[in-house]
Amino acid sequence: VVKLTGETASDLRLLAGAKIIVCTVKQWDSLSRRWRQRKAVQAVSLCIVDDLHFLGGDVGPSMEVVISRMRYISSQKQQNGGKSASALLRMVGLSASIANAREVGEWMGVPSKGLFNFSPKVRPTPLEIYFQSFDQSSFSSRLMAMAKPVYNAVVRHSDGKPVIVFVPSRRQAQLTAIDLMTYKESVGEGSFASSNKDPNEITDIISSLREPALQQV
Repeated sequence: VVKLTGETASDLRLLAGAKIIVCTVKQWDSLSRRWRQRKAVQAVSLCIVDDLHFLGGDVGPSMEVVISRMRYISSQKQQNGGKSASALLRMVGLSASIANAREVGEWMGVPSKGLFNFSPKVRPTPLEIYFQSFDQSSFSSRLMAMAKPVYNAVVRHSDGKPVIVFVPSRRQAQLTAIDLMTYKESVGEGSFASSNKDPNEITDIISSLREPALQQV
């Protein structure tokens, strides 16, 4: 198993002797552009693409190019070498929830019987999903309206365990943290810090923060 470095010369040496290759989409995009001159790229028989839900993000264009190129390489190998096992490329895509999974599967050449959408019930850890809608059309107004419901959801569902709150930006992460602590203190319940935590350890963590506002939180 080898992990590519992003340096073309060293990556080609690693590629020549590897059975399993781990790399980013952009690293493989760079290496596979000259696939006709690189036998090791042509020899790939299984391509696993993780995080397909990022097709709509910044890395999306590179991911589209890599998937399309690998499919093209496979088709060219089949034209030249027939249906032999060495000419076939198996492609596996992994993703979090996406709305157009069927369309993405068709684009990747996946037949309907090869498309799997796993229910939350098959998770090793049970997952409960709750939705709450907000009708504010303004993005900033909607975020402000979500502050108190986020706190209520944390209190209602956390059961004293760690919680992750996803927000759209670093700035919003700071604002949300301040909102959560403000609501917590307003009801006289102190902070979210676990009672099992050493106060000295918490003090050391606070001192390492560069944002004064987060230190106060």
